[in-house]
Amino acid sequence: MNRTLATTVALVLAVTAGGLTAPALAAAPRAAAPAATEAVPPLTVPADSELLSAGGTGMLTRTGAGTTATVYRWTRHADGVTTTLPAGTHWGSPGTDVVVSRSGAVYTLTDMSGAVEPVVIDTSALRAEAATYTLQRVVGRALLMKEDVAGVDPFHLVSLEDGRVVDREVAVPDGDVVRYNYSTGPGSLALFHAPTGSTTGTLSLVDPATGALTESYATKNLRPGSVALTPTHVAWVQDPYSSADRTLVLAGRGADPGPHQTLPLASPGDPTGTVLRSLGDWLLYTNPGGGTADSPSALHPLTARSAKTGESFPLLDHTGAPCPTPTAACSSSAAPSTGARACIGSPRTRPPASPPRPSSAPSGSRPPSPS
Repeated sequence: MNRTLATTVALVLAVTAGGLTAPALAAAPRAAAPAATEAVPPLTVPADSELLSAGGTGMLTRTGAGTTATVYRWTRHADGVTTTLPAGTHWGSPGTDVVVSRSGAVYTLTDMSGAVEPVVIDTSALRAEAATYTLQRVVGRALLMKEDVAGVDPFHLVSLEDGRVVDREVAVPDGDVVRYNYSTGPGSLALFHAPTGSTTGTLSLVDPATGALTESYATKNLRPGSVALTPTHVAWVQDPYSSADRTLVLAGRGADPGPHQTLPLASPGDPTGTVLRSLGDWLLYTNPGGGTADSPSALHPLTARSAKTGESFPLLDHTGAPCPTPTAACSSSAAPSTGARACIGSPRTRPPASPPRPSSAPSGSRPPSPS
């Protein structure tokens, strides 16, 4: 019989004369009768905006990346008011309203909600003539930095505690080099590290408060964008660019994780890298670019899969480039010629920890299928 689908809640960004607007779309919960939803005023940002991070009260976007005309903006969820940030590079902290700016060796962490005063971290004392620190990402109110030492490149978590700068080296095993780093929010950090020249390594979870490795998983051939963390599981796509050997691996977290679960993601003739994101207890994965691909692929749809139950279903027919922040897993919901985009589970709509299935989908998405 047909299953009744209910909403995940999506924000669809559609190109208008004024740029991108984001009206909220919502459908009924699993109950047969639809539920009323609160109207949300639209957001408007420039059409070429790239979403960098999103928190409880707003989102950080960027236009003109890689050019001399790069502009960063902060847009509030409540009323759509946008603030253009001062010239220079800015970093977002996933899942928070913190935006980081830099002046030389001094980093300023500003809570754009105005709830707390800015935090200033002066890293000049950490820098020596033979080694410098470079910012890799922001984890809550800590800076994940790489110390540039030939042949070593250790990683550090730098924060301000009781008025002093604290530098904690991340406890990566000797001989290993950090290839990629991931974060889904203030309390989460994962690193893929491996011996120099090896594609086989370890995916480790890091305690941002101490720099200690708390959980580790042997894996290989990981790539940026192919790791996701949920409250109960760690997931990654092994060999994400292999059309034959690509595999979704799901590992339990904690003292008794149980055996790994694997799901083959073979897609003959499609070497596009699989992108993986998380939303509460759900995993979202897709091979971007289906709207302009020369041939179909089973991985073009944006698919949601429960880390707890294994339930899965398609959300969208194809995607563009999913956004880097887990609090707003953003992807193109229609052919690029329309410019439409969707943000699944934007903080603006406060999605539940385990989103129900949508009873209606944005334009360009797959209709419900019988089961």
